[in-house]
Amino acid sequence: MHAMHSFAEKFLPKTDLYAAQITDGMQGIFAIRDEAYGGFRSSDGFELIKYFGKDEVLELPEWVTVVRPEAFEGSRVREIILPPSMRAIPDCMFLACRSEISITLPESVEHIGAWAFADCALEGVFIPDSVTSIGKSAFRFCSLPEKVRLPETLTELPEDAFSGSDVRDIYIPDSVTVLGALIFEGCRQLEKVRLPETLTELPEEAFSQSGLKEISIPDPVAIIGKRAFADCYDELKKVRLPASLIEIGDEAFNLSFIENIEIPATVKRIGKGAFRGTNLTEIILPDGLESIGERAFPDGLKSVNIPDSVIYIGCGAFDGNALVSEAVRGKILAINSEALR
Repeated sequence: MHAMHSFAEKFLPKTDLYAAQITDGMQGIFAIRDEAYGGFRSSDGFELIKYFGKDEVLELPEWVTVVRPEAFEGSRVREIILPPSMRAIPDCMFLACRSEISITLPESVEHIGAWAFADCALEGVFIPDSVTSIGKSAFRFCSLPEKVRLPETLTELPEDAFSGSDVRDIYIPDSVTVLGALIFEGCRQLEKVRLPETLTELPEEAFSQSGLKEISIPDPVAIIGKRAFADCYDELKKVRLPASLIEIGDEAFNLSFIENIEIPATVKRIGKGAFRGTNLTEIILPDGLESIGERAFPDGLKSVNIPDSVIYIGCGAFDGNALVSEAVRGKILAINSEALR
């Protein structure tokens, strides 16, 4: 019982408690009578198991650090206001919260923890300008407002940050210089994204399986990562590649049904399967291109030029194509015998 009193003094001042049983992995379970919060103590603070109150707008106490998925199930709560003293949203704080609740983050919040809002059925959450960092998978499979504008205090977005979420339109400021892998993977509602003009690389599977309809990649980008736009199917219609681009990664546009694309003169490498499964019927390869990967182009390609600069063509790069013209010029140092069949 001593442990319960010391916890109450530290986290729950002036609160009437009823002690319940102690079980493995828990230091104590508490029913908080006055404030209608049920939960237990953890090493990081208080984990809310159930809210018993009747408020529709709830100002969450600062001593609550984790919220269980079912905490607000069946309650009247529609909006949660976090305390103004809060500087960080703990990891997994609202993980898998299924209630349709909007969350108001105070201007004091500087960090949003990993998985903080992952798999949430929230009506919306606003990210204030005070936020300087976001943890991995913070908004994975989360309901978000149709338009999201990220604050200019952010410098990078981590792996998986928004994957599977229902965001439709997102603005990423120029303060962001790094995007993590899978950042918008599986965002089927995503239609528009503004990328920062400070990026040098689009990461692996950045927009794979998304609903993106068009994209303009800013000029600093030199590398498009593996499967960056793969499996977008008939959603992706228009792509602008930057004049700074050097490498198009493996399967970058695989099974995205784009019909035309202009390859910049700066491109040196086209990865294996880069345009496999697209609706391209012709493509102009730039002088200066050096490497074409295995099965790089679709079966329906009817016209292609191969510039003098190409020194490698992978197996099946043009496999299955009924080519109208094949201009194989210059000295190709390594060419697979099946490349042009």
